Amino acid sequence: MATIGDHERVKSARILLIALGVAVCAWYVVGIRQAREVADATSVVAGHGASRARQRDAAALLQAASALNPDREAQILQARLQIAEGHVRQAQRTLSAVTRAEPMNLEAWIWLAGAALGDPPLARAGLAHIDRLDPLDGRALRR
Repeated sequence: MATIGDHERVKSARILLIALGVAVCAWYVVGIRQAREVADATSVVAGHGASRARQRDAAALLQAASALNPDREAQILQARLQIAEGHVRQAQRTLSAVTRAEPMNLEAWIWLAGAALGDPPLARAGLAHIDRLDPLDGRALRR
């Protein structure tokens, strides 16, 4: 026969499982929202000649998408947007932060090397990392 203590443990376990379920669902919703924000911003960044208002919207979307997201894709897109807006030094700082956090991120190194064309030492460092990560890509970029 079950005792009162057994019922309390079952009740506590149910409450814990419900709370865990709510947390997982909330995290899932945040992930969906961030994916949508990144997709919307990507369409602006990839499109040529986006208006300043659309670029500002994309920047806001990417800022929101970066929250609670360990993926660096949003930061790379922010840097691409910064380049499109003519803020090359800011893009270099953004991409440098990505490459410090993820030294194996080939996409970040490629964008950093491209953003560093006016800074030969940084461009050479970027191309050297690209050569190490993907020798075929590195040779193609040097042509």
